[in-house]
This record gives sequence, structure tokens and C-alpha cells, in this order.
Amino acid sequence: MAAAVAVIGGALAYWTSGTPETTLAIAPVVPLDGNSAAAQELEQRLTELIPKRAGWRVALISGAHDTDIHANARKAKATYLLVSSINRGRVTASLSSAASGYRLWSRVFENPEPLAIADALRQPRERTAGPGTSNAEAARVYLEGYRLLRTDPPRTTKPQEWPPHLANSLKAFEKAVELDPQFGRAWAGMAKALEGLSEWDDARGAELAQRSLDSARKALEIDDTIAEAHRMLGSVALYRTWNQREAMVHLSRSAELEPANPEMIRMYAAVLSLLGRHDDAIRQASRAEIMEPNVAAVSAAVGDPYFLARRHSEARKAARRAIALDPNHAFSHWLLAVNAQLDNDFVEAEREYKWCLVKYDLDSRAITGLAHLRVQQWRAAEGKKLLEDAVRRWKSERGWQVSRAIVLAAAGEIDAAREALRKSAEFHEGGTPYVLVDPRFDLLRNTPEYREIEKRMIR
Repeated sequence: MAAAVAVIGGALAYWTSGTPETTLAIAPVVPLDGNSAAAQELEQRLTELIPKRAGWRVALISGAHDTDIHANARKAKATYLLVSSINRGRVTASLSSAASGYRLWSRVFENPEPLAIADALRQPRERTAGPGTSNAEAARVYLEGYRLLRTDPPRTTKPQEWPPHLANSLKAFEKAVELDPQFGRAWAGMAKALEGLSEWDDARGAELAQRSLDSARKALEIDDTIAEAHRMLGSVALYRTWNQREAMVHLSRSAELEPANPEMIRMYAAVLSLLGRHDDAIRQASRAEIMEPNVAAVSAAVGDPYFLARRHSEARKAARRAIALDPNHAFSHWLLAVNAQLDNDFVEAEREYKWCLVKYDLDSRAITGLAHLRVQQWRAAEGKKLLEDAVRRWKSERGWQVSRAIVLAAAGEIDAAREALRKSAEFHEGGTPYVLVDPRFDLLRNTPEYREIEKRMIR
């Protein structure tokens, strides 16, 4: 134990050389094996060693969940936040910016030799503590854009209007590349913001998607090791051009570059699942959870391939692990709901779908799930009305055809479900590729519309 703690302290010394006044917030250590005494010992040793070895001022903060921890780190006026866990002697630690949540590094320490770990941290391939620019103002606005990207959309966002967090993050990234045109990560951030906006704006969706693609390519021209840019190009190939072969190239590379990043792992697991490689998808996501056991999105990324592999009990367990880490993680609540529904636990399914709709009342996944559940409860008219009311409020048919296909097929209206499936392909909806593996489409697998979608996927 002492060696592991000393190494973590030594690693922090490397990352903070020359910044003796920096404040570090240390979050409560999570005892994944239930050994609270070992966790408390680790906290104590961290607070003793880090000031001595790194010259940092440290502050122990409270908080049981990710949201609380980050809020309390900011209240403590900390510059950095250390989150760690312990599991039978293995220590997982991650360092991030307290203000923006930007991840600086994440490491697993298991019976380490201190010198060997310190040397490994000094290798040139490791990420540096800065975001990739020497322009201080460009770095500042980039981190603000990154913070905004991580913000949930407000419940008051109107259909077809740009959510403020995405619009403002785009402005921040545009400012960052104006200040430093060679700032690759800012170009990648711009690509991500534009991707999000393209999903909200039907009128300009194609234009925004093309700008997103161009920004990602620009990022890779500057630095071909930017994982977010590879993820963006993989996402476009997977959801817009339906080229799963190209998607695999970029998404496997993004996961290789950032093997514990939940978004990279989720997308890589998605393309593996869509290719029918469910075991490989689960294996990749599970490796990420071992490396990053303290983050809700990582546990949720494990549950998603279990869902597509029809292993609903295991998907529910992963979703519950994620919710325990962050009770406000909306995707995990939906994941728990849909797998409970397919396990015939309608009580839990309804509770979790309604939780999602309290958080955001136009959550299309939750609306689809609850409408589907109503059909299963012999309340088909109510379920269809729930879905069609949402489509009217959204003020667009686009984005809802996959949902219609699920609900209408469950209601026994196969011809109408086939027409919705045809339209989903015509509109090139982002959810259409999942038709190939989502268990809720089993009733449509022998239809010409399903076979046409399958034929259009480039594998």
C-alpha cells in the first residue's frame, strides 16, 4: 500500500513541477472491495505524501457522486481534482481540472516499483498536463468549451433551437482556433459541438455535419493522435454514411489512443456490436471499467453491449453500478429501464423511464421506451398517443421513425412499422444502424425494409 501511495505522489510531482502553490482537491477514495480501512489509509497517505513530494497544497473534500465531487472541488477553489479507488491493493487514480473536468491522466497502480512508474510517466507518448497549445488564452477558452460540452441540456430547450451549452461551446472553440490555428484539440472540440448541433437543427443538419467532418479532418492534419477527431470521423461513418468498415478504422484507433475514455469505448463497442462481435464489444468495455472504475459513463458503456447482446440481467447490473457512481447519469437510467422492460420487470422499467422524462421531457429514448411499454401492458392507444404527441412537439418527423417502428411493430401494425422503417432509412436517421442488433426489432427482421437497411451497410 505505501509503495502505491508513494508512486501516486511521485506521479503528481512530475505533473506539477514548478507550481508549488497549486491546490489539489482529493476526493474520498472509493473502496471497491468494501475495505473502508484501506481506503481511509490511502486518503491519509495521499495527504501526507503529496505536499512533501510535489509541493502542492491539498484539501480533502466530501462527495459521494461525481457531480458532488466536482462541485465541492470548485468550492474549495482547487485547480486540480484527484479521484481514486482501491480494489484488493490495486489503486486507480485520475487527475483532472477542477474547473472544466478536463482529464489530464488516469493510471492503474498495482504492486508498482516507484522508479519504473515515474519513468513510464515521463515517456514522450504520455499526454501532457496542458491541452495542446502555448497560447494561454486559447487554452482558457478551450477548457471553457470543454466544460460546456459536458453540461446537460436544460429542460426548457425548445425543439429545433440550439441548446445554449452547445451553441456557447462552439463559440469557445471557434475563438480558440482563431487564437491558435494549430490548436488541434480545439478543432476536435469544434467538431464535437457541431455534431451535437446537427442533431438538433433539421434545417441546417447536413451543413453542420459537413462542418463537423471538416473540423475533425483539420484536427488530424495537425495531430493524428487526437482521439476525439478519430471518434468524430468514426461516428460520421457509422451513423451518416453507414460505412462500418471505415468506422472500425477510426473508432479502434480512438479507443487505442484513449482506452479508458467512456465515449471512445462506447463508440468502439457500438461498431463491434453492429458487426455482431458482441463478446469483443463487452470485452473492450469491461477493460475500460477496470482501468476507470470511478466514472458512471464507463460502467454504462459496459451495459450497452450487454443490452445489444440480449444479456439483459448483466446490462442492468452495469446500469446500477453507473447510477451508484452518479445518480444523475441519464443514459444509465434509460439503460436500466429498457433492460428491465425486456426482462419483463415493468415496474422498474416504468420508474426509470419516468425519471428520464423528469430530467428532460423530450428524451426520445425514454418516450420510445415508455410508449413501447404501454403497448406491452395492453394500452396500445395510450402508447401511440404518447409517441405522436412527442413528434408534434418536436415539430419534425425526422428522428422519430425508428421509434415509430418499435412501437407499431409491438402493437401488431407491421405494415405501418415497415413504412416507418423505410422512412428512417430515407431520412438517414442516426438510430437506423441499430435496427440490425436492437432486440426490439425482432418482429421486423424478415421484412424487405429490414433487408434493404442491412444491404446498405458497408461492411
